[in-house]
Amino acid sequence: MGVIDDKYGPAPYTYYAGSQLNRYSFLRDETEFLTKAYTHPAAQFLVLRQLVPPVTPASKPAPDSILPPRPVFHNLKFVNRSEIETILPHQLPTGNDGEGDNHENQENVGDLLQPYVLFLGLDEQATGANSMSYKQAHGQPYFAVEYTTLPSIVAATTTNTKETPTNDTPMPKCFADARFDIAPMALRLSAAESAVYAQARMYTDWVSRNRHCAACGARTRTIAGGTKLRCTRADCKTHGTLTNLVFPRTDVSVIAAVLNPEGNQLLLGRGRNWPQAFYSCLAGFLEPGESIEDCVRREVWEEAGLDFGSGGRVVVHSTQPWPYPANIMVGCIAQLPGASGEQQAIHLGNDAELADAKWFSFTEVREALARAAGRGRPASGATLLLPPPEAIAHILLDAIVNGPVLKTKL
Repeated sequence: MGVIDDKYGPAPYTYYAGSQLNRYSFLRDETEFLTKAYTHPAAQFLVLRQLVPPVTPASKPAPDSILPPRPVFHNLKFVNRSEIETILPHQLPTGNDGEGDNHENQENVGDLLQPYVLFLGLDEQATGANSMSYKQAHGQPYFAVEYTTLPSIVAATTTNTKETPTNDTPMPKCFADARFDIAPMALRLSAAESAVYAQARMYTDWVSRNRHCAACGARTRTIAGGTKLRCTRADCKTHGTLTNLVFPRTDVSVIAAVLNPEGNQLLLGRGRNWPQAFYSCLAGFLEPGESIEDCVRREVWEEAGLDFGSGGRVVVHSTQPWPYPANIMVGCIAQLPGASGEQQAIHLGNDAELADAKWFSFTEVREALARAAGRGRPASGATLLLPPPEAIAHILLDAIVNGPVLKTKL
């Protein structure tokens, strides 16, 4: 325990975070490194089909080593190179910024159906024959492969074709025991595997949506192990300058657990399309030129009509990658100003986003969290249902009603 732990309690865990892979981002421009990793016999590949990963049942559903406890039901199925040789590109595209070419007119269906390959990182816990070494880097290589081209993207980027092309190559036999039909939001992966999937999905989705340069319209190709785009037009203005058009975009969203002035109730809202008893923390997107704290104050006022004024407090608690499609959720805890016993009236008239918002006691929230963590059937007539442990809203609420948050003065 250090000074920070003494003050704030144990480090919070959020699903989709905490990967055990070292990304070695500073080596992504080195062709020798990427080639060595890509061709290593122990390299592991996660094949996505329309962004969905292959999974197998967990051998023995058991609690994951996170807080709050949650069961693991699925394992990602990783395969080695020899098992998927028929669908892998012979070489990994490894070019860097200095390798410009002009292929802007070479737009063909075959090229569009070429699987996208992403270098995920090295597992440094691997040893012996499973581990590679390069300069200071060592570990077992991991890659993601997008096997199918998203139909909507293919249709948008091809011309003079009456039908949307598809990838007709049969899936390798190594996936006979795996399922590709479980919706990603329904997966219950381990902490480590959830982070690997989030990384793979966010990059793959980004590349699929940006097959043409936003500056000039020419085709793009991936470089740096699949983590960067390069326009194929030699005179494109994106070359030789720092631009947000060639790197992945991550959209910032805030989500806040809001306490009343007395500190014994929590504000929760229900979206218009949500089930009748399902509530969560208030959330919204960060706008340009806005701080995290100001964004929380604005969203709470817009959605619930509650004014922080000059006396309210907002603190950042934890963050979570959210790969649907590419968000970072900044989890906050806030407290409205006012003397003990005072409480502002909720007003939903500013923004029509919520169907309802109300204050809940800690006891109500604590009981609903227990139901959500168990994923069992809610008690008959339950008036409050909350997000599961995979959602940062669950983590924020749990930190308040079951954790150390209120032991520290906001």
